[in-house]
Parts: sequence; structure tokens; C-alpha cells
Amino acid sequence: SQGEILCCLLQCVSKLPSLPCTLEEMVLKRLIRALTKQPPDMPHLPPVLFLQLRSIVQEIRAQGVMSRAQRKATDTAKHVQQNTEKSEEKSS
Repeated sequence: SQGEILCCLLQCVSKLPSLPCTLEEMVLKRLIRALTKQPPDMPHLPPVLFLQLRSIVQEIRAQGVMSRAQRKATDTAKHVQQNTEKSEEKSS
């Protein structure tokens, strides 16, 4: 569906955090033109739609950072637990 395609494309854009703002803006504007079927020479795009898409991209990035931090914390906790168990086995 169009919604799934939009989500996929926004996730792709969000995975490029080093993308310059101007290039990200161009990608989002092109996406809006494709979704709204506006011609490339049309000077104005719906600003609300652009702001919403940019906000979604930023949200996806933030969730990705949170997920990575959570995975790292979980991995660290597992590592600590394994080392504790090994130390207890050696001392037995």
C-alpha cells in the first residue's frame, strides 16, 4: 500500500543521519511531489506535509538511537552477569 511504501522510504531517509539538510529536504520534497502527483515545476508544496515528514524522519532516528542504546545496555548487563557467574564458579 502507499502507506507502507511511505514508511519504508522515510525509514531509508532516517538511516542516513549524515545526509546534509539540503539534500534531505530535496528528497522529502521529491517524495511529496510523487505522493501528491504535483509537477516538478510547481513552486510551492504543502508546507504542513513537509514538516510532518521531516518530523517523522527525526522521530525514527531518535527511536533508532534509543533502540541502539537499549541493546547496548542489555548486552553490557549480560556481559556483567556472565563475568559474575564465571567468577563465582572459579571461587567455588
